[in-house]
Amino acid sequence: MKSRNILDSIGYIDDDMIEDAERNFRKRGKSVWLKCVCAAVFLLLIAAAAFAVVPMFIRSDPENNGVYWVDDRPRNDNGIVAEESAIEWPWNCMEVCEQFPEISYNGAVYTSRTGYTGEDISEDLTGRKIGEGTALGYDAYGNEEHYIGFEVYEIKKVDSERFVAVKYDGYDKYYVFLRHETTSAQTLGDFIGSINFSEYCKLTDVYYKPDHKDELHYALSEADGAEVWRMIAEYPDAKLLSYPENFDGQKAVSFALNSEALGAYNLSLSVYDNGYILTNIENYGYCFYIGAEGADEIINYVLAHKTDSPGEKESEFLIGTVTEIGDDYIKVDDTVMMKNPDDGIEFTVYANHTRIKRYIVSGFLKVGQTVVIEHGGIYSDEPTIVRTATSLYEAYITGDGEAIIPE
Repeated sequence: MKSRNILDSIGYIDDDMIEDAERNFRKRGKSVWLKCVCAAVFLLLIAAAAFAVVPMFIRSDPENNGVYWVDDRPRNDNGIVAEESAIEWPWNCMEVCEQFPEISYNGAVYTSRTGYTGEDISEDLTGRKIGEGTALGYDAYGNEEHYIGFEVYEIKKVDSERFVAVKYDGYDKYYVFLRHETTSAQTLGDFIGSINFSEYCKLTDVYYKPDHKDELHYALSEADGAEVWRMIAEYPDAKLLSYPENFDGQKAVSFALNSEALGAYNLSLSVYDNGYILTNIENYGYCFYIGAEGADEIINYVLAHKTDSPGEKESEFLIGTVTEIGDDYIKVDDTVMMKNPDDGIEFTVYANHTRIKRYIVSGFLKVGQTVVIEHGGIYSDEPTIVRTATSLYEAYITGDGEAIIPE
């Protein structure tokens, strides 16, 4: 089930939820659009406000280039409330960037950009070493403080006042960190001028919303995406503004932003025909006004140069009941989501990712629980096996049309 179609399968987004998100667009946040108390809630609420129909993407196709299984079984319209929950994970169930999510460097605090995904960046994207220090982490279960040394590196072609790469002592990986107090840029020119957005954020996956309700998925070539960045850069004096009151009825083009170098996944930039540009490329939502004429020029350029290419492969979701928990796998039966119970399938989900494995190791996952598994597709030669799972959400079924939006 493609994330783009997930609302058709399991419910709809409550209008009040979107309105609440819009009112909080300028507030800082991290990740999930879900009804939960998780500390990761605000970033995708930000995304909800500005880019409510931009879908989730996986970073790249799995190494296996086989044919994907297409799941077209009729589903119930059950509502799902899903949350990654407020679990305080045991120390040994966290990535190092979750254990030590903040560093102090050059008089400022930087926060792990990828702590909630565990994604690291290639050493090829890092530049010279510019600092070092010691980070503090806290083990809530053991009531212990932990310390670890780290080194700070530039990210090539990126202002180190905003983004840096961090390498922990004893680890080979590099993680993106974002300055805790976001950029002081007050104009669009300042915001995009010190980061090589046109190289690191390709505007190639496009979503066109002609009436703010329906979406059409298109693609641009890299050259045309770079041209859009150039057109945006023609408005360096566009001021940073508060989030506008209402976008009903406004046409918009939205671009999915995924950047290894910036630790940005499942984020977005939108251009509205009323003249606003919105983005959550950093940990805050940003709004700039370039005027209706400039916005129309960008939108018209995109529509004139778009193709019907599907772009990157989208994440898919398995929703069901846990039936078995092994050392490195769980089994999930999705009968509860089927119109015809006989269509239900028991899937074996392998815990190849820390975010799945830790539910097993910690003991928080129980047989009988309803869960949502985010994954990168199921191969046609193994239609009951999920080898690409990246996230797990606790869930429960409702009768009031609640919708799950993934982290």
